[in-house]
Amino acid sequence: MKKAKFSSRQNSGKNLKCKNCSNVVENVDANATAVTCWRCVCKMLNPRSIILSDLNREEIKKLLDKHHGRSKNPTT
Repeated sequence: MKKAKFSSRQNSGKNLKCKNCSNVVENVDANATAVTCWRCVCKMLNPRSIILSDLNREEIKKLLDKHHGRSKNPTT
C-alpha cells in the first residue's frame, strides 16, 4: 500500500474583503471569489452574540457588571 502524498499549496492564499463588513480576510483560497469573515458568520448565526475582541475595556467592564450583578460600592 502506497503512502498518501501530501503536497503544499502551489498558489498561496490571497486576501479578500468580507462581503458583509468589508474587513480584509487573509489567506483565502486562490479560487475564491467572495468570502464572509468569522465575525459576520457568528453574527448571522446568533445576532445577539457579543464578540469580546470588538469591545473596549469599559464596555467589557459594563458587560461583566451587568451579567454578574456586581455592586458599584464593594465592601472591604
